[in-house]
Amino acid sequence: MFDTVTFCIKIHDDSAWDPSKWDNGAKRYAGEVAKIRRLRSGSFDPTLKPVRVWHEVRRGFLCVEASLPRLVNGHNIVEMEESDVGITIARLDALLAWAFVDHSLLDRLPSVRTWSVRRTDVLFNFRSRRYGFRAVREALVNLQPTGRMKAHRIERETVYFRGAGRSYRKRIEIAIYDKRAEVLAHDPAHHLLAEGIMRIEVRLFSQDSIRKAFGKDRPPRFSEIATVPACRRVVLDALARLHVRPGLESILIGFDSLAKRVGPRAARRLWPYAQRRASSPAREVGADLGLSPATRRRYDRELRQAGLYPAAVAVSGILEELAEALRSGAMAAAEVPPRTNRLPRASIP
Repeated sequence: MFDTVTFCIKIHDDSAWDPSKWDNGAKRYAGEVAKIRRLRSGSFDPTLKPVRVWHEVRRGFLCVEASLPRLVNGHNIVEMEESDVGITIARLDALLAWAFVDHSLLDRLPSVRTWSVRRTDVLFNFRSRRYGFRAVREALVNLQPTGRMKAHRIERETVYFRGAGRSYRKRIEIAIYDKRAEVLAHDPAHHLLAEGIMRIEVRLFSQDSIRKAFGKDRPPRFSEIATVPACRRVVLDALARLHVRPGLESILIGFDSLAKRVGPRAARRLWPYAQRRASSPAREVGADLGLSPATRRRYDRELRQAGLYPAAVAVSGILEELAEALRSGAMAAAEVPPRTNRLPRASIP
């Protein structure tokens, strides 16, 4: 559903701050340094220390930024449910109530639920039930951007798709990465929870980007976008911007791609092996099919020479399964408006 969200509301009352709970600071806006106040959130509750609260003195915005799953679970590995939204909002509202001296201000300050959203990270955890994790990671990390985006890959575990232009780059980013690898590096105690997860995040960095992504006529309040179907739709539409890297078409079309590359006769010989390699290691597949180690290595070599990754060859595609998982959530509620743009055929069938 969500990871990091930045909530903002316009507020000009400057008399309600408790100076013992706020630090003065500065932030740069369009090349100009402006004064801000930052809340010492850890003084209220140590578990809320990562929550950032600040008041932009010059522009008059009160902002709260938090990783919502961390407020519920203490980590951001497991996706939060719609039922968790109320818990996160209650904790943030309680933090704000603690922050002020003049509590009469709170009578005029609405719940964070109704604030505008300046930035949000929409996420989806993908665990394949059909294919091995290695094949899934290879397929998703090797997707290619279309249009005004470019890819940045890190160690075949992570890929970021960002805008190619300076102004466009700040509006949207698509991140696809091995969640277990990230957790092992930063929070190893929870690594078992992240086993087999490929995380897909759509990071929206402006109110206009959020409005367009969620199909709204104006910048939405948080309560207007905090549903699982709406978030799944955003991720599905973001994936429509991507296409399959040359050499990995078999993820989508399987046997037909193999036959075109090696010929029908060789394809019939290689297909049983290639199909099983989608979910099992080469040694295990070779034992099941009664292949010698030399034959197994030759089959792998033939598939690579044909420009195909053996563990990614399958009858139905990895991206097909991903799209099905997203659509099953996106179609769950009738109030979600129908999509206005169709997925490119080359991207997700």
